[in-house]
Amino acid sequence: MHNALFKSAMLASLALLPLAAPGCHGHRVDPYKDTNSELDDSRILPCSLLEFSSQAGKMIAQNIATAKDISSTPGEVTVILGSIRNLTTSVSTSEFEIVTHRVQNALINNNVAGGKLAFVMDRARMKETAAREEVVNANGGTANPPAYNAATTYVMNLDVNEVSRGGSHLYYMHLTISNYANNKIVLSDDYEMKHETK
Repeated sequence: MHNALFKSAMLASLALLPLAAPGCHGHRVDPYKDTNSELDDSRILPCSLLEFSSQAGKMIAQNIATAKDISSTPGEVTVILGSIRNLTTSVSTSEFEIVTHRVQNALINNNVAGGKLAFVMDRARMKETAAREEVVNANGGTANPPAYNAATTYVMNLDVNEVSRGGSHLYYMHLTISNYANNKIVLSDDYEMKHETK
C-alpha cells in the first residue's frame, strides 16, 4: 500500500516538471557562474563584466558625497555615456557595453545617485526619433534640448586592456567619470581578472 502511494506521488511530481524541447540539450545557468565553454575561451569571462559593473555602480554611488565637484553643485549634474576604448585583441566592444549600461542603470535607480546624476540619452538618437515621431518644442521645431553647461556636465568612459601570454589572459577595466570644463576625473573604479584556458 505504502509503495503504491509512493509511486503515485513520484509520478505526479514528474508530471509537473517542464519538458525540454525535442532535440534541445541546452539549459539555463547562473549568469555569475563560469561554464566550461567560457573557461576554454580566451576572451574575458562574462561573469567578470557583471561583477565589475555591480562593483562600480555601488562604489560610485557611495562616493558621490565625497566627490566635491559633484556634491557642491546645486541640483543635478548631467552625465553622458562616453566612449569605450577597447584595446583587447578579440573581444567585441559591444560586450563591454554591458558594463556601462549596468552601471548607468544602477546609478539611476540608487536613492542617492539617482537624485544627483542626471543621465541623458544620446542626442543624435533622440533627434532621430523626435523627427520620426514628430515631437516638437514650444516653437514648433523638432525637439532638441539646449547645449549642456560644461561646468555641470560629466562623461562616463571605459578603458579596457588585455595582456596575454600563451594560454594565460589578463584583462583590466577602468571606468571614469570626468568633467567637461576641466577634464578632471572625479570618480573612477577598476577591475582586473586573469584566467587560463585549458
